[in-house]
Order: sequence, then C-alpha cells, then structure tokens
Amino acid sequence: MKKQIGCSLAFGFFLIGLFSAPSASWAIPYYWDTAAGAGNGTGGTGTNGTTWSLSSAGDATLVANAGTTNDIANFQGTAGTVTFGGSFVQGAFNFNTTEYTLTTSSATARTLTVTNVTLGPNVNLNLTSFSTNGAALKFASSSISGGTGSTITLVGGSSGKKSIGFESGAIVNVPINFSITGTLPAGDYLGLTSSSGTGTINSTITGNSGTNDMTFWGSAILALNGTIA
Repeated sequence: MKKQIGCSLAFGFFLIGLFSAPSASWAIPYYWDTAAGAGNGTGGTGTNGTTWSLSSAGDATLVANAGTTNDIANFQGTAGTVTFGGSFVQGAFNFNTTEYTLTTSSATARTLTVTNVTLGPNVNLNLTSFSTNGAALKFASSSISGGTGSTITLVGGSSGKKSIGFESGAIVNVPINFSITGTLPAGDYLGLTSSSGTGTINSTITGNSGTNDMTFWGSAILALNGTIA
C-alpha cells in the first residue's frame, strides 16, 4: 500500500510541475498614439510616456510601453515627432508611415537599443537630436533596414551641434541623407558618430555638398561601406 501511495504522490507532483511551468513571454504590439480615443487613429507628436495604444485603430485609454526586447513598437497613422526623455529598449520599431521624426529632450545621450528597425517602402525616417556636443541620439545593437525607396534623413537646424550615433553592433542598410537648414555657424555641425563598439553603415550617404560638409567623429569605430556624395 505504501508503494502505491508513493507512486500516486510522485505522479501528482509531476502533474503540478507540468501545469505550473512558467508560460512563454509573448510579444506585445504597441502603436504610437498621442491622442486617446477609441477608433480615432494613431500617431502624432509627443514625448514617450503614456503615449501608446494596444490596437491599430487607437484606444480610449493610452498606456506606457513596457520597454522590453519582446515587444514591438509600430509607428503609423499621422506622422509626428517622437521625443525620448530617456534611453529605450524594444524588440522592433516598425515605421509604416513616412516622415516620422525621432529626437531627444535634452543634451543627455539617449540610446535606443532596438533589435530590428524596419522602414516600409518609400518611408523616410527623420533623425535629429537636442543641440549638444555629443551624440544625443544613439542606436545600439540595431539592424536597420527598409523596403524599396526607404531613406533616413539626418536633420540639422540653422545652428547647434547635433549628432546621431550608430554603435555597439548597429548595422544600417538604408540610404542616409544629410539635411541642414541654411548655413551652419563656424564650429557647429551635423554629424555621424560612434562612441562604443562598432557601428556599420552599408548604404550610400548623400548631402555632402555646399557649405555644410558632413562631420564624422567618435571614440570608437564607424565602418562606412557605402559611397559618400
């Protein structure tokens, strides 16, 4: 009898272990949305915070993005400027609408560690930063790719020191264009940089003309495998 009880207990423990095993983590799709309203669409301009819907049509109540490598951020609807007040982690950024702009809120460096950044066909993504002496907006461990006709535009103003960093394993496969408004004062610049690890740009870089030449600088490696014009 004791043996039978022991066997039953062992089988019971097996079932408990089987059904109480931790469940797998599932990716949560977030949709950038700065105006709460059920079915009113997504997109807009704002600072990352409680600025996300969980449906592509827009939600009545917005939520904060948990910022994990399992999750997916979708940028669609009405294009706007997305400002990051801190560094951010995500599994993927998907840009389905052209002319979104990513920027930072201050001169403190903000690093976007996003495993995959994907631009849809004919989608342009604008990158800029708060005016600073360092790379205020950085991409790390990111693979950046896009569909036919997709581009990245680095945007500079009429003054200031703005830089975009691709570092620590970031790989860019989308054509990059430098765009500067007017003529920069002496000492100001719009630049590409890497301050940690190795960043790789496999695409063409254009916009190096006129009085506003490109600036490349940094304390690490920025590998340029495409043409510069």
